[in-house]
Parts: sequence; structure tokens; C-alpha cells
Amino acid sequence: MDSGIDVQHPDLDDLDDNPGTNDPKVVDWIDYINGNNSPYDDYGHGTHVAGTISGTGANGLHIGVAPGTNLIAAKVLDESGSGRASNVILAFEWAANNGARVINYSCGGLRHYSPFTVAVDNLVAAGVIPLWLLATPG
Repeated sequence: MDSGIDVQHPDLDDLDDNPGTNDPKVVDWIDYINGNNSPYDDYGHGTHVAGTISGTGANGLHIGVAPGTNLIAAKVLDESGSGRASNVILAFEWAANNGARVINYSCGGLRHYSPFTVAVDNLVAAGVIPLWLLATPG
């Protein structure tokens, strides 16, 4: 759940970094902002986070914490990094219904929003592990 994902990025284009194989890393996608059928990232944060999680290290510099994982991506943030809580909640439900076992949402602003809390509780009850990174000043 973020600003999208650039599936052309060398760390995210496939599972084994071999151009001769057809094993895409991103196996499902939904766009709650513009309704595009093909993955993209017009802000860059989603691609950065996806690389931290699942990057293969193809660029020779960095490897994610789970490089062998497949990704399903939901674009819930626009080109300025803003989005609606309702789309985040819909994306949580979509991801859980499409086989997600772990969901990362690394954006702020929803910690004390009751519908968000209910949605996270529903994920946990369904056996999905929700993760999110919230940066705080200081």
C-alpha cells in the first residue's frame, strides 16, 4: 500500500534477476487513484519501500529483507504522496482477499482513525500480518 511500484526497476522486475526467465515479482496490482491496469509509481516512495522489502539486489548495491518474495501492490497515494483513508481500507481488504500474508503500509496519519483500527483488527483476525513504519520527529 503506497504510491505504486515501478516494475521496470531492476531490483523489482523479476524474482531471479535473469532476463531469460518469466517470473515476475509483482503478481497483482490495483490502482485506487487513477484506475490504471498496469503498475507504475509517480511519486517513488512505493518503489523505494518495495525494494527495501523485496529487492533482489540486481543493481549490485542493496538487497531487500525478503528478496525471494512476490508482491501484490496497491496504489493508494497520488503523485504528491497524498491519499484517502477509505482507499487504504479498501486496499487492505483487497490484499487480504487476494492472498496477502503480510501487508506493509508505510505512511502516516491514520493511527487514531477508528475505521483504520477496525480494518487492521480485521486483517489480524484473518491471519494477515500488518506492518507499517511511522516516522516521528526527534
